[in-house]
Amino acid sequence: MLGTHSVMMGHCFPTREDSSLDHIMLKLTHDKVAQIAVLNTTITDHTMVLLHITNVKPQLVYNKTKCIVDFEKAIIDLKNKNIHELLLCNDPNVLTELLLGKLMQSLKENTGLLLVPKCKRIIKPWMTPGVLRCVRHRNNLQQKLRQNPNDEILRISY
Repeated sequence: MLGTHSVMMGHCFPTREDSSLDHIMLKLTHDKVAQIAVLNTTITDHTMVLLHITNVKPQLVYNKTKCIVDFEKAIIDLKNKNIHELLLCNDPNVLTELLLGKLMQSLKENTGLLLVPKCKRIIKPWMTPGVLRCVRHRNNLQQKLRQNPNDEILRISY
């Protein structure tokens, strides 16, 4: 029943002899991490259950580079390679390995990193390219309005 409400058991260790009498049930959000320890102590006849919850800030990584594969060049490269040796192979497993090896090598040779321009980088994960374009357009209008504060058309557009 708890699982239907996304509540999870914190541990499944015995806390008194062979039974688990002390329970911790958790429902965490994505920005929290829980650590649970079950410790033997001489204070009581139960083992002690410790719970530590911490907030986690997600580290957002913005890609400055993009991996680009030139498939047309890879196909031309495959045509120029000697693939006729594959026809001599009788074992399908070896044939598959050889073919995949040649395909991967051709793709690897025709793959490069492309630097994404600063104006096209995604700043926040929820920002689509369209929203980003609108935000930058608004910022440009604001800069122009600061330079020409008396321009009524620019003020209305902004």
